[in-house]
Amino acid sequence: MRDFLTKPWVIAFLFYFGLLSLLRWQLNWSLLFLWLGGVVGIGFSWADRLAHVYFTRPFEQLSLQVKSLVTQKRYREAVLLLEHRKDEQRHLTVRSVLFLAVWVVAAFFVISSTGSIFAVGTWIFRNLHGFIAIRKLKVL
Repeated sequence: MRDFLTKPWVIAFLFYFGLLSLLRWQLNWSLLFLWLGGVVGIGFSWADRLAHVYFTRPFEQLSLQVKSLVTQKRYREAVLLLEHRKDEQRHLTVRSVLFLAVWVVAAFFVISSTGSIFAVGTWIFRNLHGFIAIRKLKVL
């Protein structure tokens, strides 16, 4: 658990959403939806990694190992394997220039136009998580 809490995206999630919660100066249900939206934003990156395993690059060594673990119903080990070898997944959809361009426009629309605090939390954390991933790859 301690290893999990030291990951950059977990620290960023807790800091950013904690800061937003403190700046609102009130505790209400909308904050819960903001935090839940942030957790769903984490799911976007995992969905992309699973699409990489099953659809875009199904014959790579990592993909074959993950699929083998899933068929054996060893889900925890499959998730840990994906987490430990995530640097091998260099061709993810979220790292393409076209996706990032569309994502920025869509994120601006969602954050500025939607009334759903859940959607705002999802898009904000997905963008924050993507920025951390790109910085780790030293693209920016």
